Amino acid sequence: MPSNLKSEFCNLKFREPLKSHETKRVRARVFVTLKPSVFDPQGRTIADALHSLGYGAVEDVRQGKYFELDLATSEAGQARALADEVADKVLANPVIESYRIEID
Repeated sequence: MPSNLKSEFCNLKFREPLKSHETKRVRARVFVTLKPSVFDPQGRTIADALHSLGYGAVEDVRQGKYFELDLATSEAGQARALADEVADKVLANPVIESYRIEID
């Protein structure tokens, strides 16, 4: 792990896990994808394979990453802020990737 990423990871505000009697949790789903201006060779390979299998209607494929975060909070605003911080500092490379967050 690069030292700057390690230091960023260590600086995150970790929360205590919920006690067993506390049932309120929020799940955040984080979708990380390459920015549109970044070439996606894996997506291109998948699209070519789909075309060779007869799926000609598939015009483009962009690959990405998906994360589920179970968060120890019952407030959607806190959950979104924490998920945003984690996504920005650890899950995504903001230079070449963008992300979106869904909160349950």
